[in-house]
Parts: sequence; C-alpha cells; structure tokens
Amino acid sequence: MKALMAGLFFAIIVLPGAAFARTNIISNAEQQVRAFFAGDPVMAAIAQCESKFTQFNPSGSVLHGGTGHRMIGIFQINAIHRKVAKALGWDINTIEGNLAYAEHLFEQEGTTPWLSSASCWEPVVQSAGATAVSVVNKSVLIARLQFQIAELSQKVALLKAAATSTLSDRTF
Repeated sequence: MKALMAGLFFAIIVLPGAAFARTNIISNAEQQVRAFFAGDPVMAAIAQCESKFTQFNPSGSVLHGGTGHRMIGIFQINAIHRKVAKALGWDINTIEGNLAYAEHLFEQEGTTPWLSSASCWEPVVQSAGATAVSVVNKSVLIARLQFQIAELSQKVALLKAAATSTLSDRTF
C-alpha cells in the first residue's frame, strides 16, 4: 500500500512539475535565443528547426544530434568547433556558449553552417520578409563566391607555373 501511495504521489505531484519545468526550460531557451538574435530573426528560425530551442535533454545532459551525435545544443554546432569556441572563451555545451559561437559562425559564414536544415527554416524566413531572405541569399552567394575564388586561385597558380616553365625552356 505504501508503494502504491508513493507511486500515486509521484504521478500526481512530481511528474506534472517535471513537465512544467521542462516546458519552462524550453521557453527560457527560446526567449534567450530570440533576445540574443533580435536583429537576426533567421537565427531564431534556425534554432527552432535545429533543436526546437533545446540545449539539454530531459535528463539534464547536453543535447547531441545529427550524424554520429556530433552536433551540440540549440544550434546543433558540430563538435569539430569545440576547440575554436573554447579558444574564443565559449563552451558550446552551455546555452550562452552555444549562442555566442552560433553568432560567431553567422558573422563569419552567414547561414551556410545550417544549410542542411534550410528546407525547414527558409520558408519561415521568407514569410518574415525580404530582409531575412537577403541574409539567406547573401550567405549562399558568399559560399558560392568563396568556392569560385578558390577555383580561380588554383587556375592562376597553374597558369603561372606553366608560364614560368615555358619561359625557362626558351633559350635566348
């Protein structure tokens, strides 16, 4: 009978409180993301799609997702970024560190790090208006231009090598 009463107490009192706490954590994380990226609404859309604004699992452990569970937290930042984030003073396992490093990535690469989830967040951004869409288009354009610059640099290096070789083969 004691076990039954303890079970009922747990089910009636503890479980609803735990569910409320979980909802409250998600709500607070979402509020933090929206406040942190108030000027860049695309980032809130990305966080919604990447993790549903979740940094921690119900057990309290850090959320890991993606292939090999190597993506971390709210913005599902790849674990390969951990060293750089740490060097910049951020721990991507915390909400604050995840947001700060996501901002760093966004400033460096636009939305490119999150293009794999663009089919989820891009429609949200497009419905928000042209400003947010231009951020998406700008990041894609930047990524394409960087690729083209790298290709052209390789071609220039090959042409220089060929020209040097041709000149050294001639006898004057």
